[in-house]
Amino acid sequence: MASQVSKPPSILETLRLRISELPSGPPPIEPTEAYNALLEMADYAADECLGGLSPAARENFLRSLKRPRPADSDLQDLAWLSKFMGLAALLTRPCEVQKILSEQPWQTPQTE
Repeated sequence: MASQVSKPPSILETLRLRISELPSGPPPIEPTEAYNALLEMADYAADECLGGLSPAARENFLRSLKRPRPADSDLQDLAWLSKFMGLAALLTRPCEVQKILSEQPWQTPQTE
């Protein structure tokens, strides 16, 4: 039986080890993992809310809203998702939105 030779750690593994040994500890999530999770969230929202749109229209819609970034907070991510869903409804269900708005009472803007 041949003895197994262990490979030296990669540069990335060495950096991860050094970061985990810092007094503050490792970061809670790696930026690439957070970025991938946010991309998945945006794609899922697009699948659910933008059904029936062409791929080009869908990509333009996502680009216009500037997908969430890993540096954003959870509240910013939720605000992005809420804005996304509202604007997607205007784009994909205009008749339903118009009906809801027409059932609302008129309001007079107040001036100071």
